[in-house]
Amino acid sequence: TKASLEIDPKQRLSLWASGYEGDWNASGQIPRRAVKDGRLNWFGAIDPTEGGDSSRYNFNLLYRYDISKTQKLKFGAWASYYDLDLFSNFTFFLNDPVLGDGIEQRDKRWLYGTNFQYQSHLGLFGIPSIMTFGFDTRFDHPKVLLARQVKRDPFEKITDTELDEFSLSPYLKFDVFFSEWLRFVWGVRGDYFSYDVDDRLKEGAGGTLDDVIDSYKANLIFGPWRHTEFYLNFGTGFHSNDARAVVTDSSLESLPRAYGYEVGVRSK
Repeated sequence: TKASLEIDPKQRLSLWASGYEGDWNASGQIPRRAVKDGRLNWFGAIDPTEGGDSSRYNFNLLYRYDISKTQKLKFGAWASYYDLDLFSNFTFFLNDPVLGDGIEQRDKRWLYGTNFQYQSHLGLFGIPSIMTFGFDTRFDHPKVLLARQVKRDPFEKITDTELDEFSLSPYLKFDVFFSEWLRFVWGVRGDYFSYDVDDRLKEGAGGTLDDVIDSYKANLIFGPWRHTEFYLNFGTGFHSNDARAVVTDSSLESLPRAYGYEVGVRSK
């Protein structure tokens, strides 16, 4: 569902929400010989309780304010709830000939965030430019469980973790228009991450960690000529590793850096 309100010619407010629920049964891993000799049909399974259920609900609020013809302001806030129960049995009765090798993977989490952006047209050293400044925030609160199960009934926990993860990410970007056929885009971004991990099975086995990383990008665009552009791109980025691992092992990087280069052409 979506709704929007035009407060006045300069201000606009919009809200949207979505929801999803699903459940399924799965054949999982099955032996080829059981299919070829006809013991298992199209939907056949060795363990018919494999499968799972999942749901997700999203809410998003966006406010836009056109301060003037050359200045714009945007603010957003969002929240999401995610739930997954996945039941698998990869090896059937290989490890436990009595109760079987079925496992349950459970992930329940709330996610919240905000984003702010200010954009202004200006002359940078007399050259037409667009400056964009903003920041993003995000908070994750997951509860993650791995357990042994029989017919979707868990009886022994393998891992049980609750954690909080927070990030704050300010950024600055400039679009510089040297001429009608040449423009340059560059930006810088900082990301601060904070982890707080609670291991429910092992007292004192969790921990906390803070880390920060900077990222850069630069794009040179030639054109358009006949609706065609050529471009050169360079940028750095990162991914965030599993908080459960990095708070207990100081040799692991929490935010490993990545580098990217690109040369290309696009035509419309």
